[in-house]
Amino acid sequence: MVIKTQLRFRYCVFFYMILPLFSAFYVEVAMGPEQIKALLEDKLTETEVIVDGEGCNFQLVLVSDEFAGLSPVKKQQMVYTHLNHLIADGTIHAVTMKFFTPAEWQQYLQQNG
Repeated sequence: MVIKTQLRFRYCVFFYMILPLFSAFYVEVAMGPEQIKALLEDKLTETEVIVDGEGCNFQLVLVSDEFAGLSPVKKQQMVYTHLNHLIADGTIHAVTMKFFTPAEWQQYLQQNG
């Protein structure tokens, strides 16, 4: 009985010593919308970026003249180029993107308030 109690105590102490290490790692890996916005605005300099979401699922609205005339796939490739490493390591799981030129964005805002 004493041995089982000592083992449980040691397990609990070990668990609570290790747990903060994992939670610290998780906090470092998780990204917020502000960090994704900063990353994309740094890489896509002529683009306004609006990011919503939390955890590892994000919705992006990207506004730029650079999107005029590009296919949807080309627009997505422009963004995924800068997010692929975060998707590969699991920091980001899902991304939804909407693309607008400035004129399209103004029209969208007028129609949808």
